[in-house]
Amino acid sequence: METRNIRELFRASNVLLIMDIPRMDPSSAGLGLRTIRGVKVMLSPDLAQLFGTSHKALLRLIRRERERFPPDFMFKLSPAETRLFIPSGRGIRPPVLAFTAEGILMTSGLLQTPTAITFSVEIIRVFGCPPGTGIWEP
Repeated sequence: METRNIRELFRASNVLLIMDIPRMDPSSAGLGLRTIRGVKVMLSPDLAQLFGTSHKALLRLIRRERERFPPDFMFKLSPAETRLFIPSGRGIRPPVLAFTAEGILMTSGLLQTPTAITFSVEIIRVFGCPPGTGIWEP
């Protein structure tokens, strides 16, 4: 499985991600980015594993914070898409959600796992205010 440093653009939305996420073939069962409906996404089981939480806990968080995830941040896979992208032996129960770059960033800001916190801190470091710009300065 090829690994790409995601200090590159995650072209789904011109957002820079700061972790190594393996690129994956739709038939493989590892973590990674997939193109579904013409958009680069990460599926909820993979995102849960990446951030060190269970798929069930991730879905609970999304239900609780639904207003933070408009359709351009996340969408639900159809049953046919779920069968295509999630091998039956993996033990993942529907629904399976697909997260765009914005959805991944929003999720990292809501989860309290060490990996999600580190991810959020790195994003802030990349997009933070440059010193001397006057923004946030008294």
